[in-house]
Amino acid sequence: MFADFAVLPQSVFSPARPPTSVRYEQKRVAKPATTKCEADQAASDITTILGTDELTSVLVAVWETCANAPMCAAVSRRFKHASDQAKQLCKPLDVAPHRKQMKIAANDSMQPSAAADNATIESWGEDFENFVPRSGIFAPNMNDMQRILDVKGGGWLTNFAVDSYLSTFMPNVRAAMPGEPRVFLHSSTSVSLRTTGTLGFKAELPSGETDVDRTHELCAHAKSVLLGAQETYVNYNVDDKHWGLIRVHSQFKRCEIFDSTGHLKKKHGRELLNGYELLTGVDTSDWAVVVYESSASGMAQQKDGKSCGVFACITAAHLLHDAKLPDIQSKVVLWRRHIAVRIQTMPVVVVIRV
Repeated sequence: MFADFAVLPQSVFSPARPPTSVRYEQKRVAKPATTKCEADQAASDITTILGTDELTSVLVAVWETCANAPMCAAVSRRFKHASDQAKQLCKPLDVAPHRKQMKIAANDSMQPSAAADNATIESWGEDFENFVPRSGIFAPNMNDMQRILDVKGGGWLTNFAVDSYLSTFMPNVRAAMPGEPRVFLHSSTSVSLRTTGTLGFKAELPSGETDVDRTHELCAHAKSVLLGAQETYVNYNVDDKHWGLIRVHSQFKRCEIFDSTGHLKKKHGRELLNGYELLTGVDTSDWAVVVYESSASGMAQQKDGKSCGVFACITAAHLLHDAKLPDIQSKVVLWRRHIAVRIQTMPVVVVIRV
């Protein structure tokens, strides 16, 4: 139960403390300091028996365990409390890659093709008399195109316009084959989450009642697509007033929110994950929700009250191309023209239709 330790000179181990002899029993009792001569003699005797390397290891362990025992006991209590808190705060790091700023990307910022876009739009005529809306796309009418181009002051993009733009890059969940790496959820998902808590895969009969068989079919297909997708993009609407972009990165159990004004919060990401969980059966309780909303994170900042849909579209395009996000607001007119032309001319990514 008792042990006497002669603490050797500083040259033997690292702590810079004067040589002392310490006696331990149930309570620590300090003995008067030994002389340097006594300590040197003890060091010589023990070194002869154990060898220098082994002795050094033993003494370091003894020093750390015994000489600082009362301090360690006090610290350990605080450490346990701090450790529990740290585990909660660092939980996202266990399930997601290190949070990178948006400006750290592999490719340079994309640039709109101003000359080509202007030529295409001019061919539609000053009053859109030559404009022929595309079929088989979410935004088929002239009013949507006028909103995209901010004609007559109506520059707030509809959900159909944002969906149309995303559909030129990747298939909608409803039209995708299981195994597609990137898909997007149509914008009605936002409304459905607020009203029912689900992702909106529901079919109704002409009478207004739920078509149970068709709904089951839609949900089963959506589940298979979402489970096989590495990334799912959502143009998320807040209170019918603001569009933001959410990306669900299932591979890393991560939900990322990209918002040009800061209206979208972590609660919206959690709301989306709850709907995702209800549909797929995947436990998302430990998934990380990260918000990119400031210029410090590289998120472009919106300065007008009508271009949130434009920001959602262009942010998605840059994420898909792993490109640095530019100052969208400074070229918002050119980006609007880019969106309009891409919707009208680029093929829609459709795999199947359910």
